[in-house]
Amino acid sequence: MVLGKKHHHVRGIYLNPTVFADNKRCMEYIRLISSSSRFNAVVIDVKDDNGNIIKFNDINIKKQMACLKKNNIYRIARVVTFKDPRLAQVQPSWAIQRKSGGIWKQKGWIGWVDPFRKEVWRYVINIAKKAARLGFDEIQFDYVRYPENANVVDHQIAFHNPAKLSKVENLTSFFRFVKRALRPFHVRISADVFGFVTSAVNDMGIGQKWEKITQVVDCISPMIYPSYYAKNSYKLKNPENEPYKVLYRGLADAVKRNAIIKRSGKATAAIRPWLQAFSLQKRYGAKEVLDQIRALHAHGINEYLLWNINSKYPKSIY
Repeated sequence: MVLGKKHHHVRGIYLNPTVFADNKRCMEYIRLISSSSRFNAVVIDVKDDNGNIIKFNDINIKKQMACLKKNNIYRIARVVTFKDPRLAQVQPSWAIQRKSGGIWKQKGWIGWVDPFRKEVWRYVINIAKKAARLGFDEIQFDYVRYPENANVVDHQIAFHNPAKLSKVENLTSFFRFVKRALRPFHVRISADVFGFVTSAVNDMGIGQKWEKITQVVDCISPMIYPSYYAKNSYKLKNPENEPYKVLYRGLADAVKRNAIIKRSGKATAAIRPWLQAFSLQKRYGAKEVLDQIRALHAHGINEYLLWNINSKYPKSIY
């Protein structure tokens, strides 16, 4: 997909399903974005963390999409991929299985579907195609990985993997499948990855390897949320208190790894990080968000997305 001049660098915010369905609140965000120099895009759940799917034929949803398009706002469809409690319950044979029998559930209740299952791939791609038909410019795949804590989890579960592929090989194949399937729709394809994927030398047991994913998608979005980094990460005593430094150091590795690939004559994805716009121990307001954006600019990166599960952002950042 060729981007228009306004969308050459995509900078967006996440709008949760409640906000997107509320005409008044959605219009408020549309007005803010339309008048902003910092933002030109929105990320909307098409398939959320619980496996719930947007109502593609809903008249209100279609009106909201038309309004976004009218205001020249770039539309990204977030598709949560392999974390899907709903599908795991409806199609238990597609779920990740326990070696001892039955469905494996994260923390005892969150169901995941098996990333090796081609039935799951087809299910996900059908949703992505509907999103493209609805008018989204980009399909963003989130939770396109295996459950974390693999050192423990992998002793408990059994995958349906007759080809004996590695996790990395399988996810690379999945994205190639996605690109082929969505090519007729002329949408961009992006992937959300763990923040530490920018620096990790292995796949951390979740199947996400920077060098592989950056070559098979149009855009890659590491979730570099400072509050999620352990003490002394990147030699920072308390990363949560250093949003600029966490983003700067994490992205330094990403930029370097992309550069190495490019020198070999191969294309890489645009880097568009998710930024922390929510508070845990430390309050994250406009200053902390803007500090993260400054860190991107220091690396020549001009694309970003803001994450807040409640879709509440400081108005001063617009």
